[in-house]
Amino acid sequence: MAMIDSVSLLKRLIACPSVSPDSAGALDIIEETLVAAGFSTKRLPADNVDNLWACFGESPVFVLAGHVDVVPAGNLSQWISPPFVADERDGFIYGRGAADMKSGVAAMAAAAVRAANDNKAEGLALLITSDEEGEAEYGTKHVVAWLKERGFTIPYALVGEPSCEKVLGDTVKIGRRGSLTARITIKGIQAHVAYPQRGDNAALRLLKVLSDIADKWPNKPQSANGGFPPTSCQIVRIYGDSGAENVIPAEASATINFRYVPTDDVQSLKNTVVAALQASAENCWECAWHHSARPFFSGHDSRLAGELRAVIADVCGVQTAFSTGGGSSDGRFLRDICGELAEFGVLNAGIHEINERVAGEDVRRLTEVYYRLAVVLLSKL
Repeated sequence: MAMIDSVSLLKRLIACPSVSPDSAGALDIIEETLVAAGFSTKRLPADNVDNLWACFGESPVFVLAGHVDVVPAGNLSQWISPPFVADERDGFIYGRGAADMKSGVAAMAAAAVRAANDNKAEGLALLITSDEEGEAEYGTKHVVAWLKERGFTIPYALVGEPSCEKVLGDTVKIGRRGSLTARITIKGIQAHVAYPQRGDNAALRLLKVLSDIADKWPNKPQSANGGFPPTSCQIVRIYGDSGAENVIPAEASATINFRYVPTDDVQSLKNTVVAALQASAENCWECAWHHSARPFFSGHDSRLAGELRAVIADVCGVQTAFSTGGGSSDGRFLRDICGELAEFGVLNAGIHEINERVAGEDVRRLTEVYYRLAVVLLSKL
């Protein structure tokens, strides 16, 4: 098969209005490209989400993972060109998903085709979803469950999320913190604000609970576990409304989120919240938990991290820094079946913003990094 130009492929993907969870034809383009190169593919739809698994050979060794879904374009009048028409000028390609992360997917597909043409693709696989920017329940999570059912364990995986800060190659993610959310509801007694003794102000009880949690969970020093940012507890939503300005609310609610390091125990975080509730709200409370991401950490000394750093230095001329910062990614699901995991993609400046863009040269160099990394990982088994 002829070589694939990753920038040309990126432009085709941007033209697909794949607002999450609609793949809008983007997965079809990737599948057709990989099938023509000799990859076996399987579509794994679930609910209203489509997913693509492609593998060269029977046993996946190295997985390149990404997503074609994007966030909504926002105010169209503020775009300098239509968000779903790739516009190239001054060395940049503009369009929704240009950086996050159709550039990564295009680079993965182009690298995979080149590896197949060079007879160096045995054991290479791609996992592409359309449910990363949305609820993430039926995308990579669903495909990983399918792989686990079939007994697959995969030595290496690379997620192509935009990871770099200033220049391509300056940052590789080798871990992410976990995410635990608590949705708290406090019950009180409604009354006239002029007669507070007749009521029980749920909002005041809630504020006391939140204050207690903040006191029990101050900012901690930097973790020694891979240099993770410290575990944090943030209040993200507070609500209490009686319907009138002169009525004490009978119910108030809040949502808090923990971003926690691998050395923290989920149950201990829950106990912190429950203790504050019991102390300030007695038995008049409810708490619902959502554990959306477990942390992962592949380590600075993993083979994947070392090989990736060496390839980046050769291709980009940059000394890579390893990072564990940022929010969650689909790495939280891949960790269940992958021995070593990292994230590397283009610059993350401007992602999810109006006039999202990516440098065309960065896309081509990213393709080269993915290709060389695949070759070295698959040739040293």
